[in-house]
Amino acid sequence: MNMKCAKTLLLGALLLPSLAMAQTDTRATFAVTKDFADGNNVDEVTVSIDCNTGIILDQDKVLEDGDSVEFVVTDFTTGTLNCTIEEADGTNGYSAEYTGNGDEDSCTYTAIDDLDAFYCDIVNTPDEVNILVLKTWNIEGANNDVDLGYTLYAYCDEVFEDEISEAI
Repeated sequence: MNMKCAKTLLLGALLLPSLAMAQTDTRATFAVTKDFADGNNVDEVTVSIDCNTGIILDQDKVLEDGDSVEFVVTDFTTGTLNCTIEEADGTNGYSAEYTGNGDEDSCTYTAIDDLDAFYCDIVNTPDEVNILVLKTWNIEGANNDVDLGYTLYAYCDEVFEDEISEAI
């Protein structure tokens, strides 16, 4: 055996234990639920997990109202895995609120250990909308004792896709 082969074998023998330590048989799970506060059962949202290390079995899932999914991350060094779960693009007209058992009650998780289990609840609430109402009084022939006060109630039981451009 020449000296070059001996050095290569020695270097390989020294590096092998450190490489074996880096490849651990670890596992962390993330249970994610999706809810639309208004019961919207039309829109789908892509939810993704992003981690700094490890093997993620499936990074993106498409969820509807009431759906849930579990993300699994394996093969990471204990205490070094950091992950964030969020909607990929969000839903137009909605704001997302994230609640989980991660950092500061969010869906961001740091320094994950082996066999850690987390949850993340994502609730989409409809954004506020502005409605312009024009009221015209028709009080011909009335005396000055007319009460001009009124109460207006507005209800929306459907999602409107188009803009309403005419006065109601």
